[in-house]
Amino acid sequence: MPELRIQLVKEKDGSVLLRCHRADGTTTWQRNDGSRGSFFVVHDLTHYAVETTLGHRRGFWGLVADGWNVTDFGAPWPRGPIPADMDPSELIVGFFDGERAGGVQWTAADFNDKAEKYFAEEWLQPPVPIPATKCVSCPPVCSRISAAVPS
Repeated sequence: MPELRIQLVKEKDGSVLLRCHRADGTTTWQRNDGSRGSFFVVHDLTHYAVETTLGHRRGFWGLVADGWNVTDFGAPWPRGPIPADMDPSELIVGFFDGERAGGVQWTAADFNDKAEKYFAEEWLQPPVPIPATKCVSCPPVCSRISAAVPS
């Protein structure tokens, strides 16, 4: 991932400010209030854990480092859709978000089903399915998430 300094700041009112400083001196930021703030702290740290552990250079943080603004990742999608060559970080992070929200650990079959739907919706070529005998929540990523996300 290109150089990027990521700051998460909890404000006195409970909101969370995400500020990103790029190597070229530009910044992007977003403020999330209430439950959005709590959700996005964990979601964004999960992105960091997934992307750094799996070496994704074209994940969320890589695109931010390359000039995307944090606000480009949602309606009205000012930069257009997520690039087709983006690493599958959002899929993987979304899967971990779902596990956290449901309080369960899903199977490889669950992940493959989610991946198939995701790639069909995005009109992308799906990856090779994960064999049912493999653990979806791979230990290195889970360890990084646990270390990054406060309990």
